[in-house]
Amino acid sequence: MLDTAVIGSNGLIGTEIVKFFKPSLTFNSNNINSLHEYKFSKVIIAAPSGNRRNAEQYPQADLANINALIKELSLTYIETIVLISSIDTIAYNNTHYGNNRKLLENFVKERFINSYVIRLCTLIAPTIKKNILYDLKHKQFLDSINPDSVLQWYPLDRLENDIDFVIANGIQDSTLVSDPIQNKEIIDRFFPEYPLGVASSTLLCYNITPTQFNKEEIFSKIAEYLK
Repeated sequence: MLDTAVIGSNGLIGTEIVKFFKPSLTFNSNNINSLHEYKFSKVIIAAPSGNRRNAEQYPQADLANINALIKELSLTYIETIVLISSIDTIAYNNTHYGNNRKLLENFVKERFINSYVIRLCTLIAPTIKKNILYDLKHKQFLDSINPDSVLQWYPLDRLENDIDFVIANGIQDSTLVSDPIQNKEIIDRFFPEYPLGVASSTLLCYNITPTQFNKEEIFSKIAEYLK
């Protein structure tokens, strides 16, 4: 039996997980069909893609990817499984993105006794390539940032400790989010010179409780990222 595998090893979250868990094997869309050939003491899933836009534009393709993953998992012996999921399964489960990932959550909970679902929100990490922090830092797509949107945040450098914590304490379902922060608060604090966004652009509003991080903790992490 192999120790640890990471599924979704090429993505933002998967890449970070590989760094600190040093898995025996890694899987992505190119080799996921071989997962069932092995037995694992632990599997950490950082899949499918976190691209909301693609999931909404091509919902059947998104669902097909999830069903393919479910099929492989159903054929694989895994002692402990950790699924890194999205708060959209709670906050926006009426979308294709949220609903499709809720399907994966439900499967993991039903199929595996030792399962752990960890839902994350908008990420703060030096390696991010998209979200409003990246756009603000690189002065791109500024007119598409709605200052009225309210997001919740998660510092990705916490993930190793949080995975270890939920397993050690048997917390099988967790949602790790900050206090809600309006985009305008970030703009006013870090980019007061930017004439940003219009209220008619896409409005998002997240308000999941309980929260693990207060605003000042998140502002500190944002300041680190923006250096």
